[in-house]
Amino acid sequence: MISVIIVTYNRKLFLKECLESILTKKANNEVEVIVIDNCSCDGTEDFIKNVFGDRVKFVKNKTRLNLWACKTMALNLASADKIAFIDDDCVASKNWLNEIKNSLADYNFVGGAVLPISNIRFPWWWNKSLNWLIGINVEPYKKFLPLGSNVAFNKYVLNALKDNNDIMLTYNQYLPYAEDNYRIRKALAMGFSMGINPNMIVYHQVPRKRLKIA
Repeated sequence: MISVIIVTYNRKLFLKECLESILTKKANNEVEVIVIDNCSCDGTEDFIKNVFGDRVKFVKNKTRLNLWACKTMALNLASADKIAFIDDDCVASKNWLNEIKNSLADYNFVGGAVLPISNIRFPWWWNKSLNWLIGINVEPYKKFLPLGSNVAFNKYVLNALKDNNDIMLTYNQYLPYAEDNYRIRKALAMGFSMGINPNMIVYHQVPRKRLKIA
């Protein structure tokens, strides 16, 4: 079984698409989905519980926490020995769960590509070198580390990280992708092996307001 962890905040419609892309897979009887709602105020809790019911483990924080704390909370609730992370505004590809399962048989943890969802229209001035700013990583580890929106670990790796001092994360929490990079760099520094699976794909929703020069 694979436990899929999603942290959400005020994105109930994107989250619905994300959950549907995971729960409609052939392996849905072998997946556990854990959603940590980081104090949404758009009715996310009622909406998701009404649509998905007990197919999702749903926890709403009483106060807002950083991503590291949210994901650690979810990890403590996870039943599976394989843990996958995806963002609430991403959609999993058809074979995402199977690709994760196969890759984690060979590596301690694995990252995949994050592509723009098909209906995104980029402005004429857009350059692919800007993709990392909006959470797109077509070739993970060629230039940038895999993104936290498409990475999976054997649980023993995350347990080892959880037991280590996260002081560096505290000092760097406002850097882009700090939480993602910290987890991966720490795992590599501890000697865990990382695989890159180009067929392990998620598609990222990108609002128009994030495609403006400002």
